[in-house]
Amino acid sequence: MLKNSSVAPPVLPPQYSSRLFRSSFTTCFSVYLAARNELWYCAAMAFLVLMTSLNYWRHPVVGWRRTVDMTAVFLGMVYHLYCSSYVVNRMYQVFYVLFIFKTAYCYMRARDAANKDVSSAWHCGVHIMGNLGNMLLYTGLAV
Repeated sequence: MLKNSSVAPPVLPPQYSSRLFRSSFTTCFSVYLAARNELWYCAAMAFLVLMTSLNYWRHPVVGWRRTVDMTAVFLGMVYHLYCSSYVVNRMYQVFYVLFIFKTAYCYMRARDAANKDVSSAWHCGVHIMGNLGNMLLYTGLAV
């Protein structure tokens, strides 16, 4: 059963969660580039991640919105990794995978950070690196 998120305490104070809310908007660039290259399923996945991320970070509490966001991100990653197998120029694929590793590194640093300021800054890196990787992938798929 999902928890009632209206009574749960926020996982981050507003000064840090607002930073992550704003950095979630970097996903707009992924949505735009995927649509511009007519990669409609990639655009739909990026849009889903954008919506769930904004919905979660507007009031980040443990509950159904967090679960939906994390599920959308996981499904998006799986789909994008699948798509990367269709990149003709393997250099795009290699760099995409390197961005995935960098994104995972930022995530681990965010989880291990000593304070919420540093943790939220590293998590912004997750948003930025992940979207840069996606945009690189979309360029590789369009070539």
